[in-house]
Amino acid sequence: MLREKIISGDLDINTILTTEEQKQYLNGSDCFKLLVSKKFMSYEINQQMNEELTYLKKIESKISSILTTNYDNFLNGSIFVNSEKFISQDDLYFCEHTNYAEIYKLHGDVDVPNSIIVTSNDYKNFQNNLKLLTAKVMTLLCDFPIIFIGYSLSDENIKAIFYDFINSFGPDVKVKCKDKFIFVEYLKAQNSFIEGEKIFQYKGSDITVKTIKTDNFVDIYKYIDLIKPVNTSLELREIKKNLKNLVVASEKGEGSPFNNFSATNKSNAVVFEYKPSDSEQAVGIMSTMEGFAKTPDELNLQIFKEEKIDYLEYATNWFELCNIQNSRNICVFTIKANVPNDIGSIKFNNNYNYKKEQFDKLIQENGTNITNTNSSNREEILKEVDLLKKEDSMNKFANICSHVLNYRLNNKLTNVDCHDILALLIGKRKDIISNSLARKLMSFYDYLINYNMLSSKKED
Repeated sequence: MLREKIISGDLDINTILTTEEQKQYLNGSDCFKLLVSKKFMSYEINQQMNEELTYLKKIESKISSILTTNYDNFLNGSIFVNSEKFISQDDLYFCEHTNYAEIYKLHGDVDVPNSIIVTSNDYKNFQNNLKLLTAKVMTLLCDFPIIFIGYSLSDENIKAIFYDFINSFGPDVKVKCKDKFIFVEYLKAQNSFIEGEKIFQYKGSDITVKTIKTDNFVDIYKYIDLIKPVNTSLELREIKKNLKNLVVASEKGEGSPFNNFSATNKSNAVVFEYKPSDSEQAVGIMSTMEGFAKTPDELNLQIFKEEKIDYLEYATNWFELCNIQNSRNICVFTIKANVPNDIGSIKFNNNYNYKKEQFDKLIQENGTNITNTNSSNREEILKEVDLLKKEDSMNKFANICSHVLNYRLNNKLTNVDCHDILALLIGKRKDIISNSLARKLMSFYDYLINYNMLSSKKED
């Protein structure tokens, strides 16, 4: 109906969508979902909940995975900022997972409007594919207890998940699983915990779950914080990825992943030494080679700050060892500009080609001038940055990154403006580099400043 009103002229699209949103609409984004995304893109944190949120953020490293049906970026932008984000049920099985430091946005994400589940057809399709979600829950349950916060036992999604779960096991397993399902229910003015059990019944099947009723979520987070794991969930994610890569390399005959191992000084993590040949050596400590960036975000920051790095080693080894996916926003264009054309691992070249194609398309669609000299929106953005406080939500920082990207695409900022604004944002809050919008802006800036060099290099 909304689309029909726009087509008929009964509704002026200029009154409901910005220029950038109109471009997304013309490129296939659903108008209604664009409006929903716009509504949930920004949020304000209730200052009265600061203590609770502080303790929730404190236990980020203790939480293995988060499953949420919220569209907004509050959890991944302000709390679990180091978790890898996966959108929709498709991502549950068609992306590589470790089950550590990951957040699954089952009903979509505001950054990808068409992923949002909001219409009756969306929910119907979600229900039809719910067995995938049930299987994921069962996978997580093998290793960890699951705490439900903000969900009701009457939620239809929860009912369907439990129904599939109940009918997948015999009675003995269901009894053992009782302690692994914990429902935290909000009960106003209840400062202590009321612990109990509840029999969940659905379509003739039943399972007993633990319940906690309280208004004191701070103490719940404090209790979780008492857990003292050998490694954080982020470290375990990187160890698992790295170990897989080393084993795969060994299976290909490129070396043994267990040539040497020892405990690091920093933790009880194991260091695997991987030697692909007599002339090359790559040592994987957590997610990286010794002396190299430990994460893609750290690499982005080093390149952005123009630190001296070994571009050749990054291009030939690091991307493979860290198992970098094609879509990851990394400042790969500076690396490409500093190595010969025929140098680079498969993952490095795949990431470079994927991001170049993506950004080439962006500038073509927007008519972006690579060497634009117009800074008409610089002062506006600088005022926004100046008003930011270090303790502000990640979402506020991310919104500015989104504005900068859009203004640069529309030739209202220069490359120097992008650099200066990014530098100010990083100066106020260094962890902004882990935000998806900041990563994209940093990668796009890297693309812009290397565009002419890469073009001339290709001609050579």
